[in-house]
Amino acid sequence: MLKTIPLLMKKFFAALLILLSTVVYGHFLLLLNEEKSDAVFLPILTFHHLRDYSSQNPKDLEYLYSFSPKKFEAFLQFFQDNGIETLTFFDLQEILKGKKSWPKKSVMLNFDDGFTDHYSVAFPLLKKYEKKATFFIISGKPSQDAGYANWEQLKEMVADGQEIAAHTVTHPNLPSLSESEIMAEISESKITIEEKLQTSVVSFAYPQGEYDNRSLETVADLFLFGRTTIPGKYFSEKKRYEIPAVIVPPTADIKLLEHWFPQS
Repeated sequence: MLKTIPLLMKKFFAALLILLSTVVYGHFLLLLNEEKSDAVFLPILTFHHLRDYSSQNPKDLEYLYSFSPKKFEAFLQFFQDNGIETLTFFDLQEILKGKKSWPKKSVMLNFDDGFTDHYSVAFPLLKKYEKKATFFIISGKPSQDAGYANWEQLKEMVADGQEIAAHTVTHPNLPSLSESEIMAEISESKITIEEKLQTSVVSFAYPQGEYDNRSLETVADLFLFGRTTIPGKYFSEKKRYEIPAVIVPPTADIKLLEHWFPQS
């Protein structure tokens, strides 16, 4: 009889361990499902330059930050042919307020830094296909640096429904700055754009994707959305100050979109 007690205890504790494991695993699955239920498939295709640029060095940053205008137009044609809506962060704002429904199929188009080819190349193509994009500009560059779109050009883009958003004043590495410098870079970019273009600025992109808790908190105080360079294709309201993106490489083509949006 005495020998059977340890055996019974072993069976009891084994059963208890299985039960606890089941509960913990079930809770873990529930958390996973919660995260999934909050996330919406929304690839944010992010570009720097729209231009044809060849290089013998596949690691050349000028090459890596360039994308063929012809391939970009093919993307726009694909969106048009397949009923894919291009959203801005203004649209996300309306969706989260319940004033607009999520489209059946959607993407976002982002352009970083505010280069001249955003106005001379991207903008005409967007108008041709009646699509929208968000342009994150370095607010100290317009009308000061010939390599960047000027304020008059940006006004024309705003009038067409394009979103002009903030990307700091000078494009610094935010974590390397003091708290006062972080505040100045982030807040002044918003103020300048709103004054120059008479438009609201609701979104911010972290320069080079670099940020820390201080810059994250500053962005959360001043904006509705913060976009990173963290790879990802899903938008979650819970993570709206750390929104992931798809940095489109120069080698990408229409197959990328066909994979995401299989044609029926």
